[in-house]
Amino acid sequence: MRIAVTGAYGFIGKALCSKLNSLGISYVGIDRKNYQEVGTFANAGGRFDAIVHLAAQTSVWNRDFNKLIEDNIKCFVDIVQLSNRIGCGLVYASSSCAENITSMYGMTKRFDEMFASVYAGNAVGVRFHNVYGRNPREGTLLAEAIRCSRSAEVLRLYNNGKNQRHFTYIDDIVNGIVKCVLEPDNYNGIVSICNPKKNTILEFAKEVSFRIPLDYEPVEEVRRYDKEDQIVVGDIMELDYTPIEEGLRLSLR
Repeated sequence: MRIAVTGAYGFIGKALCSKLNSLGISYVGIDRKNYQEVGTFANAGGRFDAIVHLAAQTSVWNRDFNKLIEDNIKCFVDIVQLSNRIGCGLVYASSSCAENITSMYGMTKRFDEMFASVYAGNAVGVRFHNVYGRNPREGTLLAEAIRCSRSAEVLRLYNNGKNQRHFTYIDDIVNGIVKCVLEPDNYNGIVSICNPKKNTILEFAKEVSFRIPLDYEPVEEVRRYDKEDQIVVGDIMELDYTPIEEGLRLSLR
C-alpha cells in the first residue's frame, strides 16, 4: 500500500506519518514547509492507494479569506479531482466547525464536505474535535496553557470557562484516520473522531494545572466566534477514546 499525506509536517500529519512508519506502510509526505504545494502535487499526480488530505488553513480566528479560499477550497477541489483521476480512496480532514459554523474557516470545511458528497468518487470526511497532544498546534487551548505557564502569564478562560468541548487526544485521531484508510468499505460520507465525553474549558485547564504550573482566570467576556456547546451530528467512530486525564499526562510528561 502507498499513501499520499498532505500537510505531513503539521501537528496531525507528523503523528500520522509516525504511525504509518510503525505499521510499515509506505507514504509520500507533501507539505508547504518542505516547499511542496498541494496544487502542484495534485496536478503532477502519481499512483497511490489512498490520499489523506490534511493540509489546510486552520482556526476560526483566521481572517485571511483569500488564503482560506485558496488552501481550503481550491486545493481541496484539486485533490478530489486527483483521487478521481487515479481511482484511489480519499480521507480528508474536516472539522467540528463544519457543523458549528461561526467563521469563514467553518464555511470552507462545510463546502468541502458538500463538494465531496457530489463530486468525489470514494471519499470520507473526518471531523476532528479539539485535538490536543504533545507539542500542540499553536493557538489551541493546550498550546496557550503551555505558553502562559512558561511566561508566568494568567490564562484567561472566556465565558467563565463554561464552554464545553470534545477534547480528543492525538493518538485517537491518528488511529481513526488509519482505520478509514485500511477499512474503506466501513466508512463513507462523514464520520466524527471525537471523545464522546465533553469537558468544559475550565475542567481542561484544571487538569493541565495539576501537571504544570498554571494560573488561570475565568472571565465573563464571551468571544464572538466561540459557542458554549458543540453539536456532534452523525456517527462517532467507535474507538477506545483517551480520557483527558490520561491524554494530558501523556502530553505533558
